Amino acid sequence: MQRTFVLVLLLLVAAPAEAQRTKARMLIGVSGYTLAGDDAGSAESIFRLAGGAGISLELLPMLSLRSELRYTIQGGRVMATVDGTLNGEPTSIPVEATFDLTYLEIPLLLVLNLDLVNGHRVELGAGPGLGLKVDTRTSFAAETGPEFSQALDAPGRTVALTAALDYSFLLGTERVILGLRGWRSLTKAGLEGTVPGAEDIYTQGITFLTGLTF
Repeated sequence: MQRTFVLVLLLLVAAPAEAQRTKARMLIGVSGYTLAGDDAGSAESIFRLAGGAGISLELLPMLSLRSELRYTIQGGRVMATVDGTLNGEPTSIPVEATFDLTYLEIPLLLVLNLDLVNGHRVELGAGPGLGLKVDTRTSFAAETGPEFSQALDAPGRTVALTAALDYSFLLGTERVILGLRGWRSLTKAGLEGTVPGAEDIYTQGITFLTGLTF
């Protein structure tokens, strides 16, 4: 899959800009991710800044091929208890574990373009995604001690199903984008080394983005 992504990206970059078949975009926003799977339990969402850029190639008047490069922090927050002592007495201590899994998300989307009135447009896209690891860490916070963090041995590459919904409009000579991105990893998050018995865990989330296309 990684070789396919590289070939398609080269195709998008090499497309003739003078024919107005390619469009670039800059994006920034906020992502909300959580953990899913049989072993995820009642995981809570984490919200982080996200951003990136994209390029699309018009295949037909209503159909285009798009790829993006997005810096996104996946992960989630899990509440658990561990055995310990408090005031010399054995007790169960609540612990909050936060997983910050930073990846470069590279979706490959087939996009349907629907032009509305007065320059308004809706774009719907879906396809596979590739995630490249940047940094993955776990932070622990307990009532009886200070917060600390450690590196997490998560997969270096992940694959996912991804979708996009964009609404855009003209503001002067610029086209403004308001969009949503959905991401559901098909690769296990690799948390079993930190949370014993948590082999069946994946990441999923939605990112809200705004930006410009040119």
